[in-house]
Amino acid sequence: MNMNIKPRPVTVGRNWLPAEAVTLDDSWTQKPPRFRAGEPVSRTITIETKGLSGSQIPELAIATPANARLYPETPKQESRTDGKTIYGVRTQTLTYIPGTQGTLNVPAITIDWWDTRRNKAASTILPALQFKVLPGAAGTANEVKAAPRSPAAQQSSATSPANKATQANNERGLPETIFAAIKTNESWLFTGGGLLLILVLLGLMVRRTKQHRQASAPGTVKQTPQPTQQIRPNQKSALRALQKACTANDRHAAARDLLSLGHAHWPDAPPRSLNALAARIENGQTQLRELDRSLYAADTSNWNGAALWDEFRHGLQEKKMTRINQDDGLNPLYPQHH
Repeated sequence: MNMNIKPRPVTVGRNWLPAEAVTLDDSWTQKPPRFRAGEPVSRTITIETKGLSGSQIPELAIATPANARLYPETPKQESRTDGKTIYGVRTQTLTYIPGTQGTLNVPAITIDWWDTRRNKAASTILPALQFKVLPGAAGTANEVKAAPRSPAAQQSSATSPANKATQANNERGLPETIFAAIKTNESWLFTGGGLLLILVLLGLMVRRTKQHRQASAPGTVKQTPQPTQQIRPNQKSALRALQKACTANDRHAAARDLLSLGHAHWPDAPPRSLNALAARIENGQTQLRELDRSLYAADTSNWNGAALWDEFRHGLQEKKMTRINQDDGLNPLYPQHH
């Protein structure tokens, strides 16, 4: 077999990310998120790629906002294939703790990559965000000074590719930061907000340790379980809402309810758009494309939800794909040097 291997474009640097598609989404524990001084708020960032495995997605450079602490958890990665293309997913949960009331400016997150379909450079961006920070639950006495960034946060915001030392530093950084926070903020330790903060940080530490042990265990390539007709309770409510939207020919509600259904079906890595949902299911792509087009059409009266409901009335039928273990034999784009 002869293969034609194209050279690396001269316009890109040593570290580049060639893919057919790259999407970047985020979600918050609250919608919209509400910030109070000294209280944690979690954000999950999801990167999805077409043409790369999960292990080939590099670590994000995430900057810590001013007057706040940032605690990144250990990222999760997953790879799937439909027999033709490989798909990668990388999710990372971040916990923000603002130090004082006022304004919290969350910096933008950018992924620079190379579009192999159009043969040109591209960028995917999560825009910068600004939030109002309210006083702590126990008043201004609950507010804490923003401590120096933990080793985990410094590792996450580094612009160089991730290395194996990052995970070890993350595991050491969180408990050290907890004790530093206790030592420097004894006045608020026994307030309601202070106790809540300590409990949340301890929970994050336990969760991170558990994830590290699971990720370190040897695994094998395994098949994704075949989709079943059994519908989970949280999917039933999403289906009822979808039926109502389709009956009323409400295209915006139908799109929202389909994504809710996808979230119920894949709670750990939900699809963030109709196109992402279409890539995961066996049937119904035509109806999803028609719905997606109607969302941006000037004439809003032509969409009929009957065909969409007829296709999805029994739930989502997951595409038969092979799930690939994280250690999938593919070399990382950025080799590690020790």
